[in-house]
Amino acid sequence: MPVLRPSLPAPPIQGARAALGFTLVEIMLALVVVGVLAAVALPAYQQAVQKGRRSDAIAMLTAVQQAQERWRANRTGYTANLSDLGFSSGQSPKGYYEIALSNVDISTYTVTATPVSSGAQAKDSLCAKLGIAVSGGQVSYTSADSASQATSSKCWAQ
Repeated sequence: MPVLRPSLPAPPIQGARAALGFTLVEIMLALVVVGVLAAVALPAYQQAVQKGRRSDAIAMLTAVQQAQERWRANRTGYTANLSDLGFSSGQSPKGYYEIALSNVDISTYTVTATPVSSGAQAKDSLCAKLGIAVSGGQVSYTSADSASQATSSKCWAQ
């Protein structure tokens, strides 16, 4: 006669554990991956935003340059006042930059755009100052970084 033994429970199926959820190790690994991606992507995003805001300064500088040429076409020299050129304030249209005229005489002027100190563009260290200098009909585009005040051609790259 066969001996009856109580049956043992069947071993768990391998795939059944995955349906229950994630382990702490898996969650921590996912968080590390997301953190590394964010650490790489955030600075690149901020630089792209700063570069986009530079267009505010470039648009204002070129508008002042064109207005100065219209002014000089009707007079003997350039003006040192932005209000003479039809600009009500010394700020760029979106307010990221302060605009100033300097070195103004009959055939020369310099217009510069400096980030507003408390504004969003103040952290743009690559192109801290943008400018257009006109001397005897020759136009030069200038820019300087905040650390060394060295000229940077990246700021006016087309």
